[in-house]
Amino acid sequence: MEETTCVVIDVLRFTTTAAMALANGARAVIPAKSIEDALALHQKYPGSLLAGERGGSKIGSELTGGRDFDLGNSPREFTRSAVEGRVVISTTTNGTIALNACKGAVNVMAASFLNAVATVSWILKHPTERVCLICSGTHGENSYEDMLGAGAVASMLIRSRSSGLYKGMQHISYSDSVLACCMLYQQACRQGLKEHFALSRNGKNLGSFPHLAEDVPYAARTDTCRFAILMKEGQLRIAE
Repeated sequence: MEETTCVVIDVLRFTTTAAMALANGARAVIPAKSIEDALALHQKYPGSLLAGERGGSKIGSELTGGRDFDLGNSPREFTRSAVEGRVVISTTTNGTIALNACKGAVNVMAASFLNAVATVSWILKHPTERVCLICSGTHGENSYEDMLGAGAVASMLIRSRSSGLYKGMQHISYSDSVLACCMLYQQACRQGLKEHFALSRNGKNLGSFPHLAEDVPYAARTDTCRFAILMKEGQLRIAE
């Protein structure tokens, strides 16, 4: 994947949460593949915060052998007072695994609706032969909200070609799965993103928990973070 930019999308919720952590001053967000990896990284980075979820809920001592995690995976938890100046180590059911699987790519990015515009802008300024949109999904199956996120990024990239903003995309081609994501995204925009998020399996699951239900419309906010996110040496940081 040397000539590929991988864009990992986990709208509900890791890439949305990572954007909020960085927006509120976290030094870095480190995606860990497992709870065991997260605990090991926590020892490597003194003063770091442990974050993440299993089954949607914050990881507790029953899963770690005695230590409750500091934060869950709700973007609303990652306030400036909670994360500013700290390294956040997070492990989630899908998003952090997807990011780790892409380490061989020349660029690895984390995108959500919060920073989709900035992500596309960065891609256009740093072209590679291929752009691969990775929908993190849920337990190996498609997630509707991630498909909408892929559709948002792809639609902007395709429009940039037709407008002549990026000459390197004059001969762009894309798969039928990209086309399907774009069409779903366009329909959702007409009818309301947050309403479509609520229709998804993850949206319904989060909606069943009173303390997490607001994460669904929160993740539907667009262009609130004016930065792209790159993963370098295993850490997510704001792209320069």
